[in-house]
Amino acid sequence: MLRLGDLPGLYREVGREEAIAIAELGVQVYQAAHDRLNDLWTTQQSAEECARAEGWKAQGAAAALESLKGRLAAGDAAAARVAALQAGVDAEVDRRLADALASAHKDAELAKSKAQRELELQLAEVRGQLSKLEGKEDGYTMLREAHTGLRRSMLAMEEELQKYRDAAGTKTSHMLGKIGEIQLLDMLQKHVLPRFPYAEVKDMTAVKKSADFHIWIMSPKGSRVKLLLDSKKYKDIVPNVEIEKMYSDIDGDADANCGIMISWDTAISARSQFQITRTPKNKLCMFLTFEHMDDGIRSEVLCWALRVMVGMDTIQDTDTRDVMVEKIELFMKELSHSVTDLDGCMKACKTLTESLRSAKDNLVERITQYRVSCGIDGKEEVCHTEIALSARCRGVKPNGERCKFRHVNGSEYCTRHIVDK
Repeated sequence: MLRLGDLPGLYREVGREEAIAIAELGVQVYQAAHDRLNDLWTTQQSAEECARAEGWKAQGAAAALESLKGRLAAGDAAAARVAALQAGVDAEVDRRLADALASAHKDAELAKSKAQRELELQLAEVRGQLSKLEGKEDGYTMLREAHTGLRRSMLAMEEELQKYRDAAGTKTSHMLGKIGEIQLLDMLQKHVLPRFPYAEVKDMTAVKKSADFHIWIMSPKGSRVKLLLDSKKYKDIVPNVEIEKMYSDIDGDADANCGIMISWDTAISARSQFQITRTPKNKLCMFLTFEHMDDGIRSEVLCWALRVMVGMDTIQDTDTRDVMVEKIELFMKELSHSVTDLDGCMKACKTLTESLRSAKDNLVERITQYRVSCGIDGKEEVCHTEIALSARCRGVKPNGERCKFRHVNGSEYCTRHIVDK
């Protein structure tokens, strides 16, 4: 493609149609000049030049013909060799193909015969199994029926066993309750009644809708006060339903003035130690637990509770009685806090005592080692050191060192390692 910048400047000065006309005119002029010059060259060529040109043409044609003949002969020979080679290749391919087909046919026949034999063996085995199954069908039916009957028997036995388990659990709870009742009756007869002149106790455990024991105590004013005592020996916290039952027993007895619920081993639901509440008929009821108390303390605590309840019942003024109840509850809360503080002090004193003993043992051991290293006779000190070491706990700390606290009496470990053991 010619660029506009390559053309004469006239094309850029005229319009598009005029530039096209100039180009067409130039083409016509060029064609006319070319034809004329060609005719002029042809007419002006000399005869000698024409003859020389014809000779050159004839020689070139002969040489090309000879060369073409040689090439044609070589091509025929090559074609003959190719044909012979192709015939040999075809024969070899046919031979190898025939061998491969014969081998494949033989392998296929062998595989077919082997598969037929295996299939016949499998069919024979299946026929044998079918014959055995047909013979055992009745046996399987009997076994199935026996299995069904056995399963039914097992289910019936499981139901019966569960009934026995439930009965055993109920019996265990009943026995625990009986043990608590026997213990409370023994405590009342041996320790409580001797403390209160003219006191009397009645066993009501066989009577329904009544507390376990009814006890009459002479008040300081000379009146007899009737108290209902209910014993609870549970593995878990005494539930609230037992509290409601206690309220019902107290209110259901017209002669009862007040009552005490006693739990031997656990706390009472939503009730604190020595808490005093009122029944729906405005009778007093105290809640008492013997948890973590030994037998001697239990007797003293029960006597104190009875004195408090008898003294509270002798107060006729309701406002004075309410104030007394509040004072007793406040006093018991303060006692509980004091007990907690004392426990903390005892633990701190125990820790301090063990630390002082450990410091003493370490000091004796250092003095003994120093005297021995200085050449001083240390038989007596060695004896003291051995005694100090033997008094130490045999426990091992997490870092691998031996515990430095003194062991407790009757054990080789201190209190902390005894707990860990």
